[in-house]
Amino acid sequence: MRDVLAKLAVGLTTVGLIIASTATPTLGTDPIAAAGSPPPGQTYVPPDAAWLASKQAHLVLRGADDVVSVQAPGAAPLAAPSSWTLGLTYSPYVVEPEGSANDDTGKAYTDGNFWLLCGAGGGTVALGYWGNPLSRMQSWPTSPVTDPYLNVTTTWKASANDWKYGYKTNFRGFLMYMAFTVFTTGMQQHGVFNGSSTLLDQLRMAINWEASDHNTNPYAYFYAVQWANGTRWSQAQLHADVVYDIYTNRVPTVVDVNTSYLPAWTHGGVGHTVTVVGYNDAAGGTYTYIDTCGTRCAWNSPYIYNGGHEYTITQAQLFNAIKYLPGGYLY
Repeated sequence: MRDVLAKLAVGLTTVGLIIASTATPTLGTDPIAAAGSPPPGQTYVPPDAAWLASKQAHLVLRGADDVVSVQAPGAAPLAAPSSWTLGLTYSPYVVEPEGSANDDTGKAYTDGNFWLLCGAGGGTVALGYWGNPLSRMQSWPTSPVTDPYLNVTTTWKASANDWKYGYKTNFRGFLMYMAFTVFTTGMQQHGVFNGSSTLLDQLRMAINWEASDHNTNPYAYFYAVQWANGTRWSQAQLHADVVYDIYTNRVPTVVDVNTSYLPAWTHGGVGHTVTVVGYNDAAGGTYTYIDTCGTRCAWNSPYIYNGGHEYTITQAQLFNAIKYLPGGYLY
């Protein structure tokens, strides 16, 4: 199953004093090698090397009104608190449609691919922290969408209670757009879902396209890929990138993981996408992440969605979940 700043300020929380700074980044001599290479089954089109070097040095910054700019080297990094969590007003209620249930008009359907839309789910969560995409999600028109691989058409609203199970959902209409419709330069098909999974680099392009309000090169806007190899790959670097995303830029980190390491899953060895929305460096260190999976896709009978899909995982465990997929992350 591999698959805003202002608008989400309500609910931002921090724990602890501002006691540490992220390490001062330096421009790498070989940013392409530092990013690593995709594992078998994945594809990758690296961005411009100069832009990627700035990104790896945390010089690509999101400013007011979602405007992204590249800063000159040499600026001191922001002092980061020991703990920070993004607002959880919307993101815990982004849930993939069930594989067999009813759509938002009450129409019964069965589509096994809906269990595999974690990439679209993770992308939707991430984009909910960007102003223009959030506005689009909230006003998304109720409209049908067709899964071209199984030829199943369903209809979804911007937000609604699940027709069959009754739990609250946000942005299913946009999630299904991400899964089957979004398209920009470099994408291999319409939608991030390719019939069996979501490739991480394809998800990067789609998120960048939407975050830029359909107005930039999707290879090099904000998000870049870090693969679980290369000269830059380490647990410390993952943490620095998470802090850069969450505290400095107020956006999540999107990660591809092995479900063997996720606390909510009993069915291990499955590729999955989750979205990191918080970090806490106390007591060995933890991350808070959003899992957009439905009521039973974790194959864990007690795992019943009841309104809030945020989970806590140790920082070492998340690193291993990426490492032993092997996967990567968007930061």
